[in-house]
Amino acid sequence: MVTFDTGGIATELTTCLSGRGYEVVATVSGSTDIVRVAQSFKPHLLLMSIGQDLDDKLGIIQQILSLRTTAIVIILKEWDAAAAKKALSAGVSGYLLRPFDPAHASATLETAWHHFQKLLDLQENLELRKLLEKAKGILMNEQFVSEEEAHQLILKMSQDKSIPLKDVCQSILQVKAVLGAEKPKK
Repeated sequence: MVTFDTGGIATELTTCLSGRGYEVVATVSGSTDIVRVAQSFKPHLLLMSIGQDLDDKLGIIQQILSLRTTAIVIILKEWDAAAAKKALSAGVSGYLLRPFDPAHASATLETAWHHFQKLLDLQENLELRKLLEKAKGILMNEQFVSEEEAHQLILKMSQDKSIPLKDVCQSILQVKAVLGAEKPKK
């Protein structure tokens, strides 16, 4: 997907990307439709033209990143270290400077997608670890087992039933929520 502020950048980008084997699935001319189009198409990469409106687009960037489907690369007309740093801190995966060199643009997009995938993997691993710790805590409290025994029980449930570890942990948390809920007072 390509977002742009002027018609010239969309044509320039589409030509550059199509020539390198990328499929441009949508172009959006204003910031109001960016999130809706990202939700609809779920593109791997979103290229967003940034000018003086970076602060206005930070909210949009956060909304798109929360979908966890799309890496964002910003496009700058000229080098602006402060804007690049602010965008990267917000979760943007890379940036391009105009004019576009097709080889450089391709390398930047591939790097951005790889970086985004690694970040998603790290986030998923962290979420799994948190779930696992909560599930082990429940088993330790309810079944009076050690942390290692609780861990082995969860692994065994996952392997024996061919259920992903995350699903086993979520099931333990859900059962605890149902069984641990207080009965309403009469």
